[in-house]
Amino acid sequence: MLLINLFPLLSRISSAISHAEYCVVVNGHNGMPIESIDENSDINKHYTGNSEDVFDETVLKHWLTNHYIPNKPVLFNDSIPDSYQRLVKHNKAITSISMIPITVSSHIYGVIVLASVESKIEASAVSRLSPVLGSSVMALKAAQSVKGHNECISEKIASNHFLDSLLATSPVCVVVVDAKNTIVFANDAANKTFVGLSLDAEQEMTGSQIDLFLPNYNSLFNWRRTNRRAPRDNDESTLGFLEEQSAIKQSGVEFIVNIHVFRHSFGENLYTTLQISDITEQRAGLEQFRETSQQLNALTHLVPVGIIRVDDQWKCQFANDKWLELSGQSAEEASMTGWLDAFHSDDIQHVLEKLRASLIVGENFCSEVRLVNPYGNVRWAEMNTQVLYSDNGNLQGFIGTFADITERLVYQEKLKHTAEYDSLTGLANRELFTKRLDQALLASNRGDFSVYVMYLDLDGFKDINDTYGHSTGDVLLQKVSDRLINTLRQTDTIARFGGDEFVVLLGRNTRDDAHIIVAENLVRELARPFRIEENQLNVTCSVGISMGIGGVATAEVLLKQADAALYLAKGEGKNKYRMFSEELNEQAKHRMYASAKIRSAIQHDGFFLVFQPQASIANNTLVGFEVLLRLNDKETSISPQECINILEDTGQMISVGQWIVKESIKQMSVWLKSKLMPENGFISINISAKQLLDSHLTSLIFDCCKDNNISPERVVLELTETTLIDKPKSALRTMKQLKSMGVRFALDDFGTGYSSLTYLQRYPIDHIKIDKSFISDLLTDDNNAKITQSIVTLAQSLALKITAEGVEDAATLSVLDKMKVDYFQGYYLSKPITADEVNNVYPAKQTSNVLPIRRRLKK
Repeated sequence: MLLINLFPLLSRISSAISHAEYCVVVNGHNGMPIESIDENSDINKHYTGNSEDVFDETVLKHWLTNHYIPNKPVLFNDSIPDSYQRLVKHNKAITSISMIPITVSSHIYGVIVLASVESKIEASAVSRLSPVLGSSVMALKAAQSVKGHNECISEKIASNHFLDSLLATSPVCVVVVDAKNTIVFANDAANKTFVGLSLDAEQEMTGSQIDLFLPNYNSLFNWRRTNRRAPRDNDESTLGFLEEQSAIKQSGVEFIVNIHVFRHSFGENLYTTLQISDITEQRAGLEQFRETSQQLNALTHLVPVGIIRVDDQWKCQFANDKWLELSGQSAEEASMTGWLDAFHSDDIQHVLEKLRASLIVGENFCSEVRLVNPYGNVRWAEMNTQVLYSDNGNLQGFIGTFADITERLVYQEKLKHTAEYDSLTGLANRELFTKRLDQALLASNRGDFSVYVMYLDLDGFKDINDTYGHSTGDVLLQKVSDRLINTLRQTDTIARFGGDEFVVLLGRNTRDDAHIIVAENLVRELARPFRIEENQLNVTCSVGISMGIGGVATAEVLLKQADAALYLAKGEGKNKYRMFSEELNEQAKHRMYASAKIRSAIQHDGFFLVFQPQASIANNTLVGFEVLLRLNDKETSISPQECINILEDTGQMISVGQWIVKESIKQMSVWLKSKLMPENGFISINISAKQLLDSHLTSLIFDCCKDNNISPERVVLELTETTLIDKPKSALRTMKQLKSMGVRFALDDFGTGYSSLTYLQRYPIDHIKIDKSFISDLLTDDNNAKITQSIVTLAQSLALKITAEGVEDAATLSVLDKMKVDYFQGYYLSKPITADEVNNVYPAKQTSNVLPIRRRLKK
C-alpha cells in the first residue's frame, strides 16, 4: 500500500516542481503496472487544486487502458498535437502540456500529466521531475517489498538491517540532520560525494554541521518558510524540494545539487532527511539540451520548408508553421489524418501508394506534389520523407518535409515557353515548329499521309513599320497572329519565325485539296483591314506551300521549298499563294540569283540609266525623255520589270530611287546647258508607291533642282494606279507639296485599271499616258480605237496633256495625229538609249524634225 499512497504525494511534488497550473497523476488500481490494465480495470486519479475541472477522465482512461503512455517524458508548448489536446476538456485552452511516465524497472506504473494556461512548462522542470519520481517510487517500492515479507522476517530486521543495507547501497546521497543542524547519518554515497572515495571514520560527514557542505541550508529554509513552502515541523508526510543549490565538497570544490527534504520525528526529536543529487553534469547536459531544443524548435519553425511528423497509424503528431502556411490548415486540422486533405485530389492516390511502398521497404520517398489550401490555391512542393524506427527496429512512422517549388516551376515553365514560343505573339517559334514538323513526318511515314507546310509573308508590312512606327507594327503582328489562330484549326501549328514571317504546319486532313482551301482562306482573311487605334491598316499576304512524306522529305527541305514557293508568289504580284514544284523551284532559283545580282549592283554601282525620247506629234519636235533603270550585267536574264519588283520587295527601291532622281535631274541640267532640251522640255521619272510615301521625296527634288539650277516645272513624275492605291491620303499630301513647287504628274498606263477616272478627279494630274496595249492594236481593233478616242476627248476636256506609248509605225502615228494626241514615244521614234547615245543622236540645237533621227540611230 505504500506505493498506492505515494501517487497523491507525487501529484503535489510534480505541481510544485514544474509550477504547472494543473496536474493529475493517473495509475492502475492496487499499484499494478499499466501493461496489466485493460478497459475493464479500475484506475486511480489524483488531482491538485481544481485540476479535475480541466482534464477529461474518459480520455485519460483511454490512454492508460490502451497503453498510449510514452516511455519517455514529452513536452509540447504552443503547437500541441490534437491527440494531446484531447486530454483537456473542450472549454479549456492550454498553451503547454507535458506527460511524464512513472517508471520502475522498465515497467510503467502511472503517468503524470501537467498542463498550463498562462505560462509555459519548462523543459528543465520536466527533466528534474524524472529522477525524483524514479527514486521515490524505487525507495517506496523497496519498502513495500520489505513489508510484504513481514510474515517471514521480523519487523526489526525489516526496518533496520534491510533498510540499512538499502541506504548503504543506494546511489543517492542520503543525509540525516538533527534539530541543531548536525549530521547524524550519511550513507556511503553521500560520504563519497562530499568527502572522497577513500573513507575512514574521521573523514565521514557524521558529526559535522550541515552548513559546511550546504552553506545556504538555513537561509533556504527561512526563505521557504517565508514563502509558505517549508514543511511543518510536525508533518512527517510533507516533502520539500530545494532545486539547484550550491554545495561544497570537503576539498572546497563547489558544485550544484538538488535536495529532497523529508521531516520526521522520532520520539521527541525532530530530524530532517536530505536526499541529495549531484546535478552538475545533468545541469550541463540540461543546458546543452535546452540550447539544442531551443535551436531545434526555432529551426523547425523558421526553416522555409513544411515539416510534419506522422506516426505508424498515419496520424500527424506535429506540423510546423510552414506546413500550416502551405496547406492552409490549422494545427488542429492537420492533426490525426487531416494532413492528407492538403494533397491535390489528382495526386493523393499516387502519393499514398508510393509512400506505403517506401515505408514497407524502409526507403525514403521523394516526389513533386500539389498542395491545395481551403481557398483552392495550388502550390507545388517537393516532398521528402525520412523513415523512423524505434530502438528495437519497429516502424514508428516518418518525418516529411515540403519545400515550396512553385516559383521554381513557374520560372522553368517561363524558360521553356521562352525557348519554344515567340514573346511578341505567343505563337510557336522556329525550334518548336521544327520539332513538331519532325514528329509529323515520322507519323506520316507510319500512316502514309502527306505533310503540308505553308510559309507566309506580309506584303507591305515594312511600309507600316516605317510610317506608323514599330509599336504599331508589333500590334499588327499580334492581330495577324490572332486572325491566323481563328482561321486555322486547333490541330494546325502556327509559328512566327521572326519579322513578318509566319509558318503553318497543317494537321492531318482527309481532303486532298485541304491545303488549297486553307491557303485561300488565309489570303482572304489577312486581306481584310486591321483597325489599330484610329488607323485602318491594309496588308496582304503571300503564301508558299510545300508537301512531303516522312522518309523522303525532311523538315529542312520542306521549309526551303515552302520559302521558294513564297518567293515566287511575292514576285507575281503578292496577295497570292503558290504550290512548290520543280518548275517553280527553277523559277525560285532564278529569282534568288537575280536578287543576288541586284544586291551586288547596289553595293558596286551596277545600275545605269537609259532615256526614251518623247516627241510632239503636231510639230515633230523633241519634248523630253522618260528615264528608265537598267542593270549593268551583259549576261543577265533579269528584265527591267523584274529588277524593279525585286528592289521593291527587298525595300531597296527608295535608296535606288533617290539615286535615279539625282542622276536624272543632273543629266537634264547638262542637256539644258547644251541646248539639247527645248525651253519647255521635261524629264519623266517613274516613282513607286514607296517612293511617293517617302517623307524625303519633296526635299530631295527641291534640293536637286536647286543644286542644278533647274526649275521643278521641268520634272514630271510618272505614277501608276497601283502607286495611288496604298495610303491615298498620304500620297495626295505629298503630291500637293510637290505641285506647289511646280512639279508635274503623269498618270501612266491609263485605262488599264478600274479607277482611272477617280484618280483624275482626286489627284493633281497634268498628263495622261495611254497604255501601249491600246496603241498597238489601234489600226485593227475598233474597240481600242474608240477607247483611245474617248481617253483623248476626256483629257482634252480636262485640259490634260496626252502621251501615247508604244508607237511602232507611221500609220499609227497618223491616226494619233488626227485624234489630236499631244506626244508620243515608242520604237518608231527611238528605243531607250544611254546619255552618250542621246548626245550623239541629238546634236545641240537640232531637236526639231526628230523622225529622221530614228534612221540615224539605226545606222
